[in-house]
Amino acid sequence: MEVSYEGKKVVIRLPEKIYTENAQEVEKEIVSVELPEDYEKVVFDAKDVRYISSLGLRIILKYIKKVNNKVIIDNVSDDEVFNVFVETGFSTMITVRRKPDFVDVTGLQVLGKGAIGKVYKLNDEQVLKVYSDGRSREILEEEFKTFREVFAIGIPTMIPFRIVETNEGYGFVFEFVMSDLLANRISENPEKISDYARDMADLMKYLGNTKLDTGVMNSVSKVIERDFDGIECLVSENDAEFIRSIIRAVPEKNTCVHGDLHAGNIMLMDEKMLLIDMDDFGYGHPVWDMAQLTAVYQELINEEDVFRKMFSLPDELPYDAFVKNICHMPSEIASGLFDRIKTAYFAGLSEENKNKCLELAKIYCDIIAIRYDYRTIHGIELSEDLMRAKKEVAEYYLNDMKKHEIAELPELFSAWDEI
Repeated sequence: MEVSYEGKKVVIRLPEKIYTENAQEVEKEIVSVELPEDYEKVVFDAKDVRYISSLGLRIILKYIKKVNNKVIIDNVSDDEVFNVFVETGFSTMITVRRKPDFVDVTGLQVLGKGAIGKVYKLNDEQVLKVYSDGRSREILEEEFKTFREVFAIGIPTMIPFRIVETNEGYGFVFEFVMSDLLANRISENPEKISDYARDMADLMKYLGNTKLDTGVMNSVSKVIERDFDGIECLVSENDAEFIRSIIRAVPEKNTCVHGDLHAGNIMLMDEKMLLIDMDDFGYGHPVWDMAQLTAVYQELINEEDVFRKMFSLPDELPYDAFVKNICHMPSEIASGLFDRIKTAYFAGLSEENKNKCLELAKIYCDIIAIRYDYRTIHGIELSEDLMRAKKEVAEYYLNDMKKHEIAELPELFSAWDEI
């Protein structure tokens, strides 16, 4: 029986059969596995299991009680074994998961490629998004719950089907929608930019008024704060705490936040907007979505020197081409789109309150910029020159945030309540 320690998980690989002849030995081996003081889960890897008797079930049940239900039965590949766990009630006590189907992506058509993965055409009705950032099965299971919840409450998005394993990492299978990116449509039809901007603003307001089950979904603010773990490699401890204080100042709301909202993450299907790339979807304050738009359509376009450092862009690379690759449209069209989105979204506010909201969005845009700067190097060893560049980017946005006091934020957030 193989045992491995993965972070705060203890993984025990079960044998092919657990029955009368070997039950005593299996129990002895399981009980003898040393559990670290800070362990969070014991994972029984059942991918090799082809038979488990009632005695084997009792052994696992006894162990589940011993460790206070901190058990997952994972990678069940045999249908009959999976049915045994379901029919005997194990799946109501603990998590029991099938082994994901395997898909070889070699030769599949690539429909899109981003910083953390690729989208393949699986067949005429399904696409496969594969993550290349080492995302664990557990993380994808949580995200899959998010996708299901989002679809169930009527948020316009693609239908999620299942998690699969590939030769490039884990991924999700979604419905294949014959449509076009909103960003491409805007670039091809700039005369309709005001209509598309108004529709985007309406979609943002719809998200900001749609409530989520906070027991199923993640808090966007808490996820973002968690992403700053270890940020002290770029900033001082005091500055790291200042960043966290800015994040904690966001009033928590139980309404939808996309988390990576821009026209490149919206599809048009029969002229109706359909959200894609739902990895960061959760509940929280709508300032996060406006801050993301500010980062993509304002900072990216206007702060060439900073973004060249952030992305380590060579001097010979034309910056306009880089912006167009990110935004899927020329910079002048992207800027015009953002101006019109702001006008439509903040319509009805006094000029004073509108300016407060935009000031607030810029503060949290700074948070998003530092977060992205850090995420591109997390867990990677950099040269001194690259690390220096990353620190300069973080310092640039920190200095911008430090123009404000934490005590100012409640007044700025109160202006948002008028929307």
